[in-house]
Amino acid sequence: MQSIKTLAIILAAGSGSRMQMEVPKQYLHLNGIPMMVYSLKTFEESCVDDIAVAVPEDDIEYVDKNIIKKYGISKVLYISKGGKSRYESVYNALLHPAVLKKKYDLVLIHDAARPAVSKNIIENSIKGGLKFKAYVPAVLSKDTVKIADENGFSRLTPDRKDIYCIQTPQAFSYELCKNAYRKLFEAGDFRGVTDDAAVIEKMTDIKVKLGYGEYTNIKVTTSEDVEIIEMFLNILFKMLVQ
Repeated sequence: MQSIKTLAIILAAGSGSRMQMEVPKQYLHLNGIPMMVYSLKTFEESCVDDIAVAVPEDDIEYVDKNIIKKYGISKVLYISKGGKSRYESVYNALLHPAVLKKKYDLVLIHDAARPAVSKNIIENSIKGGLKFKAYVPAVLSKDTVKIADENGFSRLTPDRKDIYCIQTPQAFSYELCKNAYRKLFEAGDFRGVTDDAAVIEKMTDIKVKLGYGEYTNIKVTTSEDVEIIEMFLNILFKMLVQ
């Protein structure tokens, strides 16, 4: 694995509007530490070679000083300008001049809003990405899922054994991912693109492998998630939060 060059892109450019808080959620303090620090620390201690961070353009200097340097994240290659959407932020990061010079084999794309990501998930995503070219961590849905009709009535109940909740980091061959994103932006049709796997599915004929995820790797989306994630982080990051 040492001969494989890996890049992790950490997405932290969202506004966190669903949290209904004044501070963007990536900077929200969890147990006294900004949310995005947890993911950065885990990737820093993993076997990835470099880290790219996508943040709002006006926040680049702040993040460099108060996040990257303050918490000693040495693997950060660059901080890129985030876009108005997730796919725009990823596209900007994939085509950054610093990345194009390095010629990576594999890219892992992760939401900073999943601060409890583990080294096991990262390592399995790397292995899966190398083997399948497109690999995403996932967990089986614990809930029964209903498909509604246009009037809000249940019209279909899918078999729960076929329903997976998708997580990050999502791992891809760098060239595959870069070319898929280029095609996406050339086509200009972003319908149905809610994650990076959807870009691969939409723009290539490569199948996306579903693999190892963890139920603790939740995405902080609403204020109700905060207490839950702080409990997980207290266990996973005892040294960091002391």
